[in-house]
Amino acid sequence: MFDETPQPEAPDPLWYCPIQPWLEELHRRISEAHALNTNVVNLSYTHPRGFFPPIILRRKYVREYVKTAQDQGWIFDTNRFAPQPAPDRWFTPAANLDLNTCDLKPFQAEISRREDEAAQASLAAYQATGRRSLTLVDLTSWHPRGGIPNTIMARLNRRKDKSWIEKMGSEIQRLYGEANKLEATARTQREKAQGFKEMERDPSNYLAAAEKLDADAAAMRAQARFLKSEIGEDV
Repeated sequence: MFDETPQPEAPDPLWYCPIQPWLEELHRRISEAHALNTNVVNLSYTHPRGFFPPIILRRKYVREYVKTAQDQGWIFDTNRFAPQPAPDRWFTPAANLDLNTCDLKPFQAEISRREDEAAQASLAAYQATGRRSLTLVDLTSWHPRGGIPNTIMARLNRRKDKSWIEKMGSEIQRLYGEANKLEATARTQREKAQGFKEMERDPSNYLAAAEKLDADAAAMRAQARFLKSEIGEDV
C-alpha cells in the first residue's frame, strides 16, 4: 500500500548553505555603493547579480553584518519585486456621487465594518499563534471593496480640527440668521403686494421680490444643513 500520510516540507537549503559567499557578496555590494558615492546598498531585484533572498537576510551572520553597516549609515534596498501600481478601485455606495458634497454616513459605516473585520482577523491570528499584533484597517484601493476616496477621508479627518468646527458653527449660525431676515423681508413684500392688490394695482413686483427672498433663504438653510452634516451633527 502507498503511504498517503502528509510529509513535512523539506527545509529550504538556503537555511544551511555556506554563508561565507553571501557575506562576500554583501561586502562587494557595499564597496560598489561606496564607489558610486551613495549610501544605498542594492540587494534588490534591480541588481545585475540578483536580489538577496529573505532567508539569507535573516541568517545570523548576515543580520549582524547588516546591523553593523546600518549603524554606520548604510541603507539597504531589499525589494524582491518591482512595485505594482495601486488598483484604481474605490468604494462608492452609489454611482456618480459628488464626493465633495455627498452623504458621509455610508462611508463611515464602511470604515466601521472594516475596523470590525480587522479586529476579528487580529483576534483569530492571536488565537491561532498566541502572538498579538497590530490591528491594521485597510482603507486603500487594494481592499476587495475598494479604497475610501481621499476626498472623503479629508472631509472626515477635518472633523478632528476644533478650530474648523468652531468656524463652521459660527457660519451655520450666520446662515440661519440671514435666512430669518430674508424670510421676514419676504413677508413684508407679500403684505405690500396684498395692499396693492386691494387697491387694484399690480402687485407682481412685490410678489417676485418675495419669491426671490424666500429662494435665497431656502438656499442658505440648505447650506447650513450641509455644514451641520459636515461637522457630524444630525440635520
